[in-house]
Amino acid sequence: MKKVLFILLVLGLSFGVYIMFLVKEKFEYVDKAIVESKLNTQQSVVDIDYSKFIISKGKIGEIEIGMSITEAKSKLKQLEVAECSAYEFGFSGGSPAYLFLHNDKRLFALIPELGSEKVIFIVAIARELNTYNNLSPKSKVDELITVYPEMTINQDIMNSWEYFKDEKNNWTFNFKTEEEKTVGFYPQLEEPSMPHNLEIFSDWIVIR
Repeated sequence: MKKVLFILLVLGLSFGVYIMFLVKEKFEYVDKAIVESKLNTQQSVVDIDYSKFIISKGKIGEIEIGMSITEAKSKLKQLEVAECSAYEFGFSGGSPAYLFLHNDKRLFALIPELGSEKVIFIVAIARELNTYNNLSPKSKVDELITVYPEMTINQDIMNSWEYFKDEKNNWTFNFKTEEEKTVGFYPQLEEPSMPHNLEIFSDWIVIR
């Protein structure tokens, strides 16, 4: 009887050690997978160099007005591409907008001429993008005033959004504002306003 109990005890201990080994292997595998996932995520996060996408007159990085969508895609193979309507950025006419993304984050969009591949507008969206004069698609009005002290704001009568146009660079800083909270005051239609609400951020820059 004692011999049987001894054998059962040995078998029980062996089984317990085996179970502990399996659990240890499983956790090591999970830990390794988590570490690899974190490393891959970190790699993808730092994978994009925003300094290569400086906004200047008629272009963002190497992407220029007048370029074809196909050519632009060939220069941006590291980015994801999605399509939406250009109406999302205030453009009527039915043209598509080609969104370029990194890890599902919208960076910018290219809008071609209707029925053509020719890019006629670039919409810079991501906060991390910068203009050559150190502004961003998400610039606050008071930041814009430091660069453009004489700036005025216009209201788009089609959708009531607002915009400021940099005539020199042919950019517009667009504000997707609501009637109850606007940058300027518009007692008369199509009359520009001095900026009054300096705490509002722009939503995107349109490059023409």
